[in-house]
Amino acid sequence: DVMDDMHAWFPGIDLIVTPDVSYTLTENGIYALDREKYLIIRGSKLNVLAKERQKLRDKRSDILKKIQETGLETGRRIYNPLIEEIEKKLVNLAEEEKNLKTSMFRWEYLNEKLCSLILAGNILFAGGEGIVIAVDTQSGKELWKSEIQGKAQGLAVTDGNLFVSTDNGNIYCFAEGKTSRAKEIIPAINPSPYRRDRLTKIYESAAEKILKETGINKGYCLVLGCGTGRLAFELAKQSKMKIIGIEEDTKKINSAKNRLDSAGLYGSRVVVEQWDLSMLPDYFADLIVSDEMMISGEIKSSSEEMFRVLKPYRGVAYFGQSAEASKRAKSLELQNLLGWLRNSGAPEPEVDEENGIWVKTTRGKLEGAGSWTEQYGNPQNTASSEDQLVKGPLGVLWYGEPGSERMVERHAKAASPVSINGRIFIQGEEVIMAYDAFNGTFLWERKIPGAVRARADMDGGNLAATEHALFVAAHEKCYGLDPETGETIRIFEIPESPDGSPHRWGYVSCTDNILYGSSATPLIRDYFTLREILIQNGKWRDADEIPPQYREEYE
Repeated sequence: DVMDDMHAWFPGIDLIVTPDVSYTLTENGIYALDREKYLIIRGSKLNVLAKERQKLRDKRSDILKKIQETGLETGRRIYNPLIEEIEKKLVNLAEEEKNLKTSMFRWEYLNEKLCSLILAGNILFAGGEGIVIAVDTQSGKELWKSEIQGKAQGLAVTDGNLFVSTDNGNIYCFAEGKTSRAKEIIPAINPSPYRRDRLTKIYESAAEKILKETGINKGYCLVLGCGTGRLAFELAKQSKMKIIGIEEDTKKINSAKNRLDSAGLYGSRVVVEQWDLSMLPDYFADLIVSDEMMISGEIKSSSEEMFRVLKPYRGVAYFGQSAEASKRAKSLELQNLLGWLRNSGAPEPEVDEENGIWVKTTRGKLEGAGSWTEQYGNPQNTASSEDQLVKGPLGVLWYGEPGSERMVERHAKAASPVSINGRIFIQGEEVIMAYDAFNGTFLWERKIPGAVRARADMDGGNLAATEHALFVAAHEKCYGLDPETGETIRIFEIPESPDGSPHRWGYVSCTDNILYGSSATPLIRDYFTLREILIQNGKWRDADEIPPQYREEYE
């Protein structure tokens, strides 16, 4: 029966549920919650205490109003004894509630370093900063503890072994029994997984030329006809890109995986798979090259599919064959390559015949794509875009950073991101972050004091994006940033007010190279002020450390 279901939450890190007990991991340690007792105590006793506490708070609020009405000095003299009595009752209720909550737990294991938890049989395994522990589920007693290097982020049990992965990359294996010294296995990294031969210099030079001529150093690279992964390896070695190689030959794929894995690149920087080009998502590739064309002179992939996955706004397809490579294999025919590219719908390519044959095509603006340049879409505040391409049904193109950690929480009605020319600009808590709108690649970030906007419904947005600048209002300044690098192009100071009173930038808009802004009264306090009052080192302060004017709501 759905009516019998319950929803519960707790301020914790991890949770394991069994038929009778819930094992909760919090910042303070592990707690074994007896759910039968929980239902009894939570359903009756704690509810009664909550009602009593609310009555006392309401009474205290009424008395505080009377003090204001009577006058502070007289009011405090008359009513302070009543306030003190209420405060004492509230303290007693809090203590009673604490004792009731404690009685819901069968046991507790206190340790502030823990961050991961699993259950295997009647043993709980937990890991944290520098430690791994085992705890008996019946008694809560520690069975054993071991020191490790790093933070134990992942735990897994199989075949009598406990495996622990850490944030520094080390993996530990624990088993029953004692040993004087654990066996240490250090995988050998081979910085040169391909033996030096007649192709070595060809691949090194090709990768160098590709990166120099395209100017692309990060993002996603697609290698068509990847072969054994030699071009992918050189590109990974000479750049910061993540590389996807596709290849038909299973033997070549296995060879590529083994060699790239031995170099410590496979999975983290490079993958090689037997995927069809049609399986890859739209617009993801910043750079597309071909190992196969360079070495064999053959063109096999679909040019239409190649162009489909090439990123709009600055995505580059660069194909060719060096003079040295053409001597050792079939020559790449320029007219065949140009015809292949033209069939794709790509812009007319540039041809470079120095040291071989090389062609470069750069994808431009995505026809029909819209933009979102201000809080409500545009200077007209239409809350809509002129985009003609986005139609249902919709699906996920990419997911990733920046996540929620540095974002203004949703209840604060923060300023919306803005986007133009394939870049999305996101404002967090005094930080501006830029990401590629088509594949999620991180581009840059700028920390700017005051670059945060809560209650955008009152002040309006403080971001405006144009073809040539991103404008960010922060306190009494408006920063004009370079959309490509995040560097400051210019700072606009807010004009002085006629009466000389202090004010700040409010709403920001830009049309026809004219920057518009509104003047707003200074904030009573900066965005972070209250958080600094209530939180210390990432943890809530005790109530007695909170200033009196905030204490009632804090409790």
